[in-house]
Formats: sequence, C-alpha cells, structure tokens
Amino acid sequence: MTTNQVVARSEVVRQRRTKSVPQIPPQKIKRDYRPEAVQSPVKPKPKTTGRIIQSRPQAYNTNRRHYDIAFNTSRASIRTPGITLPALGPRLVSSILIVVMGFVLLTLWNSSIFQVTGAQVSGNLRLTEADINSVLQIIGEPIFSTVPEKIEQDLIHDYPDIASVDVKISLPNQVMVNITERILVIAWQSKDGSVNWIDAQGYKFPARGQAENLVTVSADGEPPTYYVEATDPTNTSDTALASATTPIVFIQPSMIKTITDLISIAPQGVTITYDSSYGLGWDDPRGWKVYLGDNTQDVSMKLTVYQAIIDKLTQEGVQPKMINVEYLDAPFYRTQ
Repeated sequence: MTTNQVVARSEVVRQRRTKSVPQIPPQKIKRDYRPEAVQSPVKPKPKTTGRIIQSRPQAYNTNRRHYDIAFNTSRASIRTPGITLPALGPRLVSSILIVVMGFVLLTLWNSSIFQVTGAQVSGNLRLTEADINSVLQIIGEPIFSTVPEKIEQDLIHDYPDIASVDVKISLPNQVMVNITERILVIAWQSKDGSVNWIDAQGYKFPARGQAENLVTVSADGEPPTYYVEATDPTNTSDTALASATTPIVFIQPSMIKTITDLISIAPQGVTITYDSSYGLGWDDPRGWKVYLGDNTQDVSMKLTVYQAIIDKLTQEGVQPKMINVEYLDAPFYRTQ
C-alpha cells in the first residue's frame, strides 16, 4: 500500500465522523451583574495642628425602622440612610395636649396682664369708685373669675340707693360698671337722730354726702309696713328685688305724694312731722302740732276745718297743744 492511499483513507474516515456528529451551536455566556453600592467620594480631611480630638462613637438605635426607596437607575440600587419615626399613640398625644393646655391656662391665670386693677364706674352721682370697688373686691383677681351677674347682685344688695346696674367685661382686664342711682325726695330723720334718704318709689337708704332740695320729715315712729310682691326673680328691677314676705319699700308711694303736697299747704319754713298714731303734719310756729293723717284727700276741706278750730280757740283764749283733722267727721284738739 502506498502512502497516498493511506492519506486518502484517513480523510474519508474524518469526513464520516464530521457528518455523523451533529454540530451544536455555540451558547452565549450569561454574565451576572451584581449591584454595587454607590459611594460618595471621600473628601480628604484637612490637616490640623495641635491636640487631636478623638470623636466619641455615636450610639445608634438598633430599633430604627429602615425604608428602601427604589430609584430609576440603570443597573444599580441605592440604599438611603434610615429614617427614625417615633411611634406616638393616641394616649401619648392626648397627654401632651393636656399638659400644654394646662400650662397655657395656668400662665394666663397668673399673668398680671389679665388681673383686674379696678372697676370703671359711670353714671354715679353720690357713690364713688372707691365705694363700688370696696364691695366688689375684684382688684388683683383674674378677669376670667369675674361674673357680671354676681357683681350686679352684690351692688344692689349693699347699696339700696342704686336703681339698676349694668356690668360689662372686656379683655385683658377691664370691668365697666354703669349704675343708675335713685332720685332723692325725702330726708327721713328718726327719733334717734339718724337720717335716711327716700326716693320717689319709697325706698330708704343711708344718707351719703350732701343732697339738695329734699323735704325733711321729723318722725317719732315708723310708717306702716309696705309689702311688694316679686313678679320675676330673675329680674333686677325694683319690683323683682322685693319679696312677698320681706318689706322692701319703706314708705308707700302714695304717702310720698302726700308729703310733697304738704310743702305747698303748710306755712313756709315749717318742718313736716310724722307720728305713727296721727300721721303727717307740721309744727305750727304758734306753739302746737297739726296732724292731717296719712293722706291728703279732701285737704282743702281739712284746712278749712283746721282754720275754724283755730278761730274758735282764739276767741275762747285756749292755747292748744295738738289739733287733729285727719277725720273730717271727728276732728279734735288737746290742750295738754
């Protein structure tokens, strides 16, 4: 066998193997990409001179909550620093609010800005601001503790010469009191020497200061008790302040009119008198007392009878001590 034949035979065998073995296409190599943490560039520390201060290691809270936020990056995931959110329950929030509100209220209550320095009084004629403030006792008190209704009741109770009261409060510390005082008519002088003032409705109250154009009544007794029925207990008017069992009005309003009418009837310069048994009258300058009763009904007729008695006694030479013409059908006089 020659060399050419051997070569040809081996070539034939190689070709047969190549045809019998199927060719497998080359596989693509899969590469795995691992996310890498993006780190910020490290800045070089500046050189320091002198003593080196070692920083203390910070204590990290191991119970912090971590949140991963995904950013739209090509093939990298960035992990943000952990944010610590405290867990506040409803009870804790309520407790904090109560403490804060209590602190605010305590501060306002004790603040000098909201402390009352005194009531601003208007409409007063005889009463002064000192008189009003002495009853209220609100100087230095917080404005929040001031009650207008109580102030009105206290003033009317302690000062009967006040007809009406209107109290207004404004922040930070203003208390405005507007009062209306009663109109004086009579100065009632009792047997013990005490003097009280009486208004047109018959209310009596202590004399304060000076008053002009008053009718002075010298009394040796008290007038008949006069009762007023209270209609509305919530009202502070004169009628409402009265009680069904307590005498509020000292003299009946009709008796007030009788006293004022006697001024024009009695001789000029005389003093009007009152006796609990004989009523109203005056002291005649000629030396006797005259009584016309508790009313001035038929006053002209009473004066006529009175003058007739004077004429008769003068003719008889009798000096009376008292003449009473309260009852027209039974006038009398006394010489002792």
